[in-house]
Amino acid sequence: MTARAMITAEELLDRVVPISNQETLLRVSQLCSDPNAEARDVIRFLELDQGLATLVLRLGNNAADPAAELVIDLPRAVSRVGLRMVGTMAATAVMLRMIELAPRDAAAESRSRLHKHSIHTGVTARLIAPKDVNREQALAVGLLHNVGLFSISVSHPVSFQKLLELSAEGVPFDLAEQELFEIPHAQIGAMLAERWELPEPIVTGIREHDAAAPAFPVSRTVKVADLLMRQSGYGIEPVKPIEESLFELAAASPADSTQKALAEEWPRAADIVRLLGC
Repeated sequence: MTARAMITAEELLDRVVPISNQETLLRVSQLCSDPNAEARDVIRFLELDQGLATLVLRLGNNAADPAAELVIDLPRAVSRVGLRMVGTMAATAVMLRMIELAPRDAAAESRSRLHKHSIHTGVTARLIAPKDVNREQALAVGLLHNVGLFSISVSHPVSFQKLLELSAEGVPFDLAEQELFEIPHAQIGAMLAERWELPEPIVTGIREHDAAAPAFPVSRTVKVADLLMRQSGYGIEPVKPIEESLFELAAASPADSTQKALAEEWPRAADIVRLLGC
């Protein structure tokens, strides 16, 4: 690999796309992570953001029994999906708005694949999470685990495309990142999540998702979900094998049973995938 100017962490963070109504989204996320939060307080902030309110209403209706009455107001929608899921949707809306504002440039197709990978990873992490992992946290971290990489694709699309080219040529993804950027995308993503004041479990999960041996349980679950989705053809990073010891720690069932469970559970989880634009 030839030497080239390395992009610093400061440059990456300073060029993040501004998000509309970001304070409201993050306030909803913070409220929902508080065990003492009351639904009425969350609803008051939801009413300040039509896009997020619409997403919660649609999720409430998709979560309903087909024979149940349709949800027509926020209190019933929040009651039906739960505060944890509302908080996850609020945190995820930050990235969804980055996607909406992303330019239609040479990196657009790769960004679309990256978005699809993130949505499928989040849903898979929620499905396979063992008992010691909060399922909504697994969903949130899975949805946001590559927010750093997505941010790079918007702020420095030429370098992002170069990263993909080097990977396609056989250069290990982490080594290609080291050549182009001062810090890896997982660290950039965690720094963004900290800047946005997302709950600490989400920050840690994003930071650890590519670690060789993640220490945090939700990070392990998301790492396995990430690798499973790469093996299924979703994503832009190279396919890697999943170590059996990691699988035993990160998933509720052994590998064979997990694959079977995913096939059985995915139709019900597909509502979330459709709602988030994939």
